[in-house]
Amino acid sequence: MNGFLVIYLTLLYLIPGPPIPDMIALIDETHPYFATVLIDPGHGSMYNGRGVEDENNLAVGTALAKYLRSKGVRVLLTRNRSSHQEDIINIEYARRKLKNRWDNNSLDNLTRTLKANDYGCQAIIRLHTDSHKFRRLDAYYPDKAGSFNGYTGPSPFVSMYSYHLAKSITRFANRYLLSHGHKPGYINRESNLKRKKEIIATNGCFKCNLIAKSPVVWIEMTGHGDPKNSEFLRKNRKLYAKAIGDGIINFLQLYGNNLSEQKAEKSPGMDSFLQPWN
Repeated sequence: MNGFLVIYLTLLYLIPGPPIPDMIALIDETHPYFATVLIDPGHGSMYNGRGVEDENNLAVGTALAKYLRSKGVRVLLTRNRSSHQEDIINIEYARRKLKNRWDNNSLDNLTRTLKANDYGCQAIIRLHTDSHKFRRLDAYYPDKAGSFNGYTGPSPFVSMYSYHLAKSITRFANRYLLSHGHKPGYINRESNLKRKKEIIATNGCFKCNLIAKSPVVWIEMTGHGDPKNSEFLRKNRKLYAKAIGDGIINFLQLYGNNLSEQKAEKSPGMDSFLQPWN
């Protein structure tokens, strides 16, 4: 019996399996768009945790996608459900691109950035909630390049436009949310978050933004340290979607031509990320 097992395992190792498909992209192609935005509802995979925050991130993310599409924006969602098979496919895609030098948690976040690069997005929006107890929407942007595992980035171009994207989102969030018990939100530099050592690259931005080739903002929509905030977020996801969405649209209208004309430098194994709008 042991002999048959050895033969079986040997053949299983030697015979190549089916090719790994490209990453799963949850994209709507039903009509022409004037811009492309990636929405990343944070967490939700087998590698970086599930729970109440994951569910709220996804609820607001899907509402935001629907709102932006109604305004003529092409939306790419990193997920619309929790799927182990999808997680594995995405991880393998990132591993091939980045030469297997990252842990699974980092790869899971990086594959979301790779989607934005590969699909020519004009903006990346990462949705999260923070651990504090305040009802406040804060926007973080990569203010300077960081380094990790041989990669350094993002470019000054990405940092500059990320600031303007964060500023626009915060402005509209404050306009819509202050009347609902929110405290004023802030624009924050990622390099100031040294307390989050597990996700910050050396001297700079979040690790997942090292390879970003388009403006990127990490949004902490509220503090889940108070369960009432999480419940308010869940019940008012459409309000949050409109607040964040109008900030994104305002940014695209102000800076869209600059973004579409910018020629991005090459990233490892990738083509330039910014394509002309339709």
